[in-house]
Amino acid sequence: DSIEWEKLHPKERYYEPNFPVVRAEDCEGLHDICEKMSESIADLFASARPHFERAFGESGLAGSGWTFDDLSQCVFARIQRNARELLEQRGLVSKPKPHRNGAVWTYWAEMRNGSGTNRNGENSSASE
Repeated sequence: DSIEWEKLHPKERYYEPNFPVVRAEDCEGLHDICEKMSESIADLFASARPHFERAFGESGLAGSGWTFDDLSQCVFARIQRNARELLEQRGLVSKPKPHRNGAVWTYWAEMRNGSGTNRNGENSSASE
């Protein structure tokens, strides 16, 4: 079979990622900065938690049987989404751009080291 046929084969197109896949070792210099920012964000969230819990207690959610812990992931996801939008508006991160196939990349994948372990040597398989 020709190389052209291989590129046009439907299965080849189907299995091609629709988002960037980067190698972890190529991003190593960024990881340390990300770790430090993550610590700052975690500290900020921890300091705001009493405010969230108070607002939660005053909302209708508290009477529905939910706890703040039940919704903390949702709250954090909203913070992350809002922060991304603010950074886009300020021009600090680029807005997702549609690609020729119409896909808009709002996520990516990171290949750790090809052996199913992360950069610390810990197993990173989805089954654990």
